[in-house]
Amino acid sequence: MNLMKKILIILCLFLPLSAVQAITVSEIVDSASSLWQQQKSQKVTKFSLTDTKGNVHTDESTKGKYLVVNFWATWCPPCLKEIPAFVEFYDNHADKVQILGLDYEQADKTAISEFTDTFMVNYPIVLFDDKNGPQFSNFGEIIGMPTTYIYNPKGELVDFHMGEINIAMLKKSIDIDYSFVSTKKPTTKEKTTIKKKRKIQLVSSGSGFVVSNNGMIATNHHVIDSCTKIIVDGLEAKVVASDKINDLALIKVNNNYDKVASLDYKPPHLGEDISVFGFPLSDVLSKEDISLTKGSITGLSGIAEKSTVFRFSAPVQPGNSGGPIVNKNGLVIGITSSGLGKKFSDISETLPQNMNFGIKTSLLTNIMGIKSISISTNKISKIVSHYREVTKYIGCFK
Repeated sequence: MNLMKKILIILCLFLPLSAVQAITVSEIVDSASSLWQQQKSQKVTKFSLTDTKGNVHTDESTKGKYLVVNFWATWCPPCLKEIPAFVEFYDNHADKVQILGLDYEQADKTAISEFTDTFMVNYPIVLFDDKNGPQFSNFGEIIGMPTTYIYNPKGELVDFHMGEINIAMLKKSIDIDYSFVSTKKPTTKEKTTIKKKRKIQLVSSGSGFVVSNNGMIATNHHVIDSCTKIIVDGLEAKVVASDKINDLALIKVNNNYDKVASLDYKPPHLGEDISVFGFPLSDVLSKEDISLTKGSITGLSGIAEKSTVFRFSAPVQPGNSGGPIVNKNGLVIGITSSGLGKKFSDISETLPQNMNFGIKTSLLTNIMGIKSISISTNKISKIVSHYREVTKYIGCFK
């Protein structure tokens, strides 16, 4: 997939959340509606797609079943949210429905297999490669992610949906022409089996940053606390160290990184300019496109004069937790931890303004020293490009 097409997909998906874009929400809805009217009752064209397990799926092999073609990507939060619905639906109706998950990104087969195993995906996943990629457009135009095309057993397009889909929508779609979905209620034994097979889901997310070339990443304890699985760059991370009191954690993925964060041993200075990197509100923004806010150090202690944290003015949101706070030399002087929000406002009847807290880097260097992890202290000249690579999105699954 070329860069322009990926930019278009990202733009179309996240545009409704932006009030400053020239294109409106209604225009996107009209575009999707127009596309549906143009392609309604269109028949599926010939295709031959090979999934990650080597199985070949063709227009002939899927005849006689409903064909659900879902375009998704690992960097697309709504795509990940809808996976459990596809898994459950396919688990119950694989005899009459064929689901194909078309991963619309350049991705490594091993990494994607590990990623889908995390979600316990039970339907075929097809990668965008030299053989499969050119055939993706056979199913229809993709103007946003996720996008789902549904064909009836005769191969006729009966539904098209742009955005997150759920089980109720799937049932409604396949009932357009053929009402074959069983409405039988599961027995007690079946309910127990279903419960045991419960799929893990993305429940929260945060940020982190690479501190060693061999895959060590620093973040907050509360970002990874109680997670059944922790995912970074599509890989499962293991907890190496965790400090609940100071809200710090080190996790590790089986990956090598060219760049690492540089840490400052010196304490932060009052009035010092800072840049804060992270992935705020990733469920509605992005877990791929990093956010940057700027501010300054406004205090050298926290609530009740807690000396292990400092205060800063750069705006942060849920999802920034664990991200690096960087000074003008490109050195990490703290880790984003928390801020005073609605709860404080309700109790104190005071609305806090830019009252956010960062954990001093000295606590992180202590943990790294105990774990014998080498620490980079080199100044960084190209701060934004460096920390765009070094800062990581962290997904917590339960």
